[in-house]
Amino acid sequence: MQTLKRTLPLNLAIYALYLLVAVVMTWPLLTIISTHFAGYPFGDAHEMTRHIWWIKTALQTGQPMIFQPLLGYPDGMQGVILWSDPLQFFPGWLFAFFMPLPAAYNLFALLTLALNGWAAYWLVWKLTGVRSAALLGGLAFMTAPVIQGHLAGGHGGLLVQWPLPLLVYSLLQVTGLFKVVSYKPEVASQSQNKSSRFPLSIRYIVLSTIFFLLTPLGHTLQLIYAVFPLITVIGLTLLVRRDWWALLRLMIVSVVGAGLLLIFLLPVFASTFGTSAYTGEGGGVDYSDDLLGIVTPSFNHPLYGELPYTHTVLGVNIVEGSSYIGIVAGLLALLALWKVKAARWWLILAAVAWILALGPLLKLFDQPLKINLGTLDTYITLPYAFVYNLPGFSLARTPGRFDFLLALVIAVLVGYGWTWINRRGLPFGTGLPTANLYVILVTLIVGALIVLDYQSFWPLPTYDATIP
Repeated sequence: MQTLKRTLPLNLAIYALYLLVAVVMTWPLLTIISTHFAGYPFGDAHEMTRHIWWIKTALQTGQPMIFQPLLGYPDGMQGVILWSDPLQFFPGWLFAFFMPLPAAYNLFALLTLALNGWAAYWLVWKLTGVRSAALLGGLAFMTAPVIQGHLAGGHGGLLVQWPLPLLVYSLLQVTGLFKVVSYKPEVASQSQNKSSRFPLSIRYIVLSTIFFLLTPLGHTLQLIYAVFPLITVIGLTLLVRRDWWALLRLMIVSVVGAGLLLIFLLPVFASTFGTSAYTGEGGGVDYSDDLLGIVTPSFNHPLYGELPYTHTVLGVNIVEGSSYIGIVAGLLALLALWKVKAARWWLILAAVAWILALGPLLKLFDQPLKINLGTLDTYITLPYAFVYNLPGFSLARTPGRFDFLLALVIAVLVGYGWTWINRRGLPFGTGLPTANLYVILVTLIVGALIVLDYQSFWPLPTYDATIP
């Protein structure tokens, strides 16, 4: 409790800083927060806000929350998404009790962006022990182009990424891999010890299960885009290390977490797998990353937007295909991979996420790469093609969303790279409260460069919320 009281003011200050960054990143949204929606007119912000309105209305009038009597009238229809994705609309529906609906949705988006940054900050701080590195890692995650793209698409549920860093942290702890991938000297020195030699931590099993449950409650398909590759890479790592007790704990978390999720997902399965509205929609190639996407900034960037190759690579797929790693963040990540042994495990996770994000067919310049074999034209098939039509995966028609996990890994590597610089004799303190003005200034300058490099829109696209 004393630790919480001591660190709470600092964490609130960090969150406030991230909220300020969210306001700047989304400018001029704050000035029109009650009259316009964040994002493109063809996005989903109106749909998200309609659901926010309905939850508020149902609570006020006593109507069934997950049934939509006004849609498909007079029969109505089930609103299973309101049950399966509660974090997609909370706290938006709460705000709707005392503010205009556009403001409720927009404020939800701003607060969620800042919370994403804080969660990544927490993860990087735990991994490095250096708050300035954690600050940069949080900035890199919350401003990642993939997140800005989905903000423009009105995908409120996919903005809810804050459970993911906390899931990563708790899974690393419960499996003992935290000692292997941490960049804290006092922790790294214990990395040769198998986790099975340490007493089972019920606390981390419970925390891992909670965050396993929370991660898909913003968007159900986060199970595929984030949880599945994360659990797979951790599980394979434990198999290679032959750490059977840790693997057992991972299985316990996965089974219990999946069991709890069934409470939310069974209605979705019943309504979704019985129709081709989702399973037959396709889009796996159109909504996947281009091979050059990781080095391609937004064509709406205030500085890079005039570069002709940005349009050639991204086409019009800025919402689903933004995977830009960045110059500043990329250099820090490369430095970490070069100098920090613990960073190399994260490279495996990044590679898995990126390869899956490339989709079923390799694309170059926004077109599937075609190879001519004499009289036959063929394409380069990628690993995602092998699972693309499997039950569950057939719903994940937008492979570019694996970039959320890639963005988190880049944020961690940014923190590792900055920590390496920190430990090479430069006068950077390990805690912001005791750091001098020079430390704060340099950190803020680098952070500002990351934000500028990642900026996908200026100004943020918005549209009038008035119903025609």
